[in-house]
Amino acid sequence: MSFAYLIRHGQASASAEDYDQLSPLGFEQSERLRAILQGKSFDRILFGPRRRHRQTLKQAQSPNWPEPERVEWLDEFPAKELMDYGAPILMQREPHLRPIIESFWGQVGVVGEEYAEILQILCDEWITDNISPPEIIRGSQYLNNIQEGMRDLAKDLREQKRVALFTSAGTISCMMGKLLNADIKTSFRSAWSMYNCSITTVRHFRDAPMLVSFNAIEHITPSSRTFI
Repeated sequence: MSFAYLIRHGQASASAEDYDQLSPLGFEQSERLRAILQGKSFDRILFGPRRRHRQTLKQAQSPNWPEPERVEWLDEFPAKELMDYGAPILMQREPHLRPIIESFWGQVGVVGEEYAEILQILCDEWITDNISPPEIIRGSQYLNNIQEGMRDLAKDLREQKRVALFTSAGTISCMMGKLLNADIKTSFRSAWSMYNCSITTVRHFRDAPMLVSFNAIEHITPSSRTFI
């Protein structure tokens, strides 16, 4: 049976200046991921371009897997750049958001509900091309890249291949939305509910990829489950 495992990376270093690396807990989560993936055979292993994607793969990798392939379409959306560009616009356009933004603006390694609230607003604007920072990819192009990648994945599944993909929450949520033909804003918001090192499963059914499971996290103990 053909299937694809869409794997979100382990916890990144959200409170550090360089977010794009696994935290100590992220490495631990990835080790637990290896325990559940060990013994499974894959025809292809794909990973995104971020360091946290590669680190999660390395921790979870089994010796019998094929050589991993880096693919750009598994990249995460540009959260930091989007915040840097969009937050000042929001402060001007919606003055009631100014106190929230000013509570974290200029800090390094920001986490928290306030930051997530503003980022989600900006993501809604970006993914529908309502704001388009000049130095980063447009939301529509990001979605097009994922769509192209999913065509290749669908071809693999038709050929009865088994594929593991190491990527991020934004990418997986958009893939899920495409599979379910869901509203893009609604599906993109599901990224905020996605656990680190969770597994979302897709299989080939009646000549098309079909979502089987979303955000499976049984392999991570409750005390080690995180969203960032």
